Amino acid sequence: MIALVYGFTNASSHGWGSLGSLLSFFAAGVMLVSFFVSERVQPAPLMPLRIFANRDRVGASAIMLTIGTATFSVFFFLTQYLQNVHGYSPIRAGLAFLPRAAGIMGAALLTARVITRIGIRIPLLVGPLMIFVGLAWLTRLTATSGYPELLGPLILLALGMGQCFVPLTTTAVAGVSADETGLASALLNTAQQIGGAVGLSVLGTVAASVTRTRLAAAHGHLVYTDAFIVAAGLALVALLVSVVVIRVKGQARVPTAVPPRNLELAVLPIPASS
Repeated sequence: MIALVYGFTNASSHGWGSLGSLLSFFAAGVMLVSFFVSERVQPAPLMPLRIFANRDRVGASAIMLTIGTATFSVFFFLTQYLQNVHGYSPIRAGLAFLPRAAGIMGAALLTARVITRIGIRIPLLVGPLMIFVGLAWLTRLTATSGYPELLGPLILLALGMGQCFVPLTTTAVAGVSADETGLASALLNTAQQIGGAVGLSVLGTVAASVTRTRLAAAHGHLVYTDAFIVAAGLALVALLVSVVVIRVKGQARVPTAVPPRNLELAVLPIPASS
């Protein structure tokens, strides 16, 4: 993971074809393949590969990975936008994200109540779609846009994310044995963490490749716009995965103790840079 993130970060300053980037990507690939080979031959593997035999579980992890990649870095860019473009203090920038936390929590709690009646299909279609629309909406931000113009897509993103977390957790742990429930949940959380880390490095590289400064000089457009476009594309991929891969039918059963890690991470305040 460190090698992969370093490769993306190095690419922003030295180029994708630089020796450091290529060696980092190669090392990341070798270590990943070595891990899976080792787990396959171990008599008591840390991560039994049979956990990936269920397409719905794999699809849930893929959606979480993609959503994490698309959204977590965007909130970092929005923090920079509020502070560097509009001159918000760190405290004021943090307070500006409170609607996001409220939206995620409210949507997650509501979704947990209704999926027992409507199933997970609708939330896992509407959620990624709302995230896609919210990210696409963010591409319209300019240096002169005010906070009200940011609030709409911010709330839309929050509601979409909140709709996804509970159904994804439910799908990930459905059908596993009691002793592997923690493993299934941990894989989902790991996908989210990897998505967030890789997303920040990748979209940060995209923004850095546009210009070395934080603002574009022409037409009042932001360098973040290109990153938002890529993020919107990733959200669309999450929607496609939900449509094509997820095949859970009938009513969903919410586990009696849904691992709270996803929701907890989602509503943590974004550190504001000084």
